[in-house]
Amino acid sequence: MDCNDQHVEYENAKKIKMDKNGYNINNFIDTGAVAEDFLKTFYTAITSDNIQSLFDNNNIRNYTTIKYNNDKIEGSSIIEFLSNFNNYSVNLNQYNHIDSGSRRIDISVIGSLTNAKENLNFSQTFIICNQNDSWYIKNSIFMTF
Repeated sequence: MDCNDQHVEYENAKKIKMDKNGYNINNFIDTGAVAEDFLKTFYTAITSDNIQSLFDNNNIRNYTTIKYNNDKIEGSSIIEFLSNFNNYSVNLNQYNHIDSGSRRIDISVIGSLTNAKENLNFSQTFIICNQNDSWYIKNSIFMTF
């Protein structure tokens, strides 16, 4: 099938409403403020060697996954991985977010990690979800370059 052979009116296309139950928290909050607060909490915790607070506050849960290079990091291994960054300071060069569903925000970050020995540029994406009035990391991809 050739895409050019069909003419579709997208301007008048309407989303079909499904009979859904549930509470769409993203309709009632400032997702930008949530993303900004989340990033501040996360990067402050990892650079001040207070990673346990992310678990205590349910920002990281048992099913949180972080991907770094080819490594999939889960469970207690997350503390060990994030502890590698407690001697760095973080500079967020830019970030952006988008609400993605009724209880999810996707966040993309570009920044740098610096200490006395090195300067690492990084990119990190987060999928954060809301449950029981708290936001937690569902998945994150972390890359240094």
